[in-house]
Amino acid sequence: MSYLWSGFIFLCPSQRECISEDNFSLTFNFNSLLYFEAHRAMADVQAMRNVLFCTELKDVVCYYEPLLRTALEQKRKYKAMVQTRERSKSLLLKLGTTLSGNMAHKVASEGFTFADLQNLRGRFQEKDQFVQSLRAKGLSLLCCRKLAGYFYEH
Repeated sequence: MSYLWSGFIFLCPSQRECISEDNFSLTFNFNSLLYFEAHRAMADVQAMRNVLFCTELKDVVCYYEPLLRTALEQKRKYKAMVQTRERSKSLLLKLGTTLSGNMAHKVASEGFTFADLQNLRGRFQEKDQFVQSLRAKGLSLLCCRKLAGYFYEH
């Protein structure tokens, strides 16, 4: 049995609903339903206060909090992976055959876009300074030299 009230969905524990990214529901054990005069400001506030500050709801929120954090962290990691893949494709497209797929992925995973590399190139007049700045980001010497060669030739 479920109840929709003021945008919250409450499910009886017998349904054993679990958290998901698309359907986050709070489980709450109603001993008895609260009856109040709907659409009256003070009655609405008092009813909401009774629900939000009850011990059972706090227990449910504490139970689901780690699951929600895990779901949000997985979503953040997936988003970062997609962004890295898109940056890698863009680098390979713009740099042509200058970098291998693995090198482009490494450059993209460090957060570099083609525009970032162009801006970095603009800051250094000499190739060696450009290479050293890229090396400081953890890129291999071969990768840095290939990038420097490309940007100083074009």
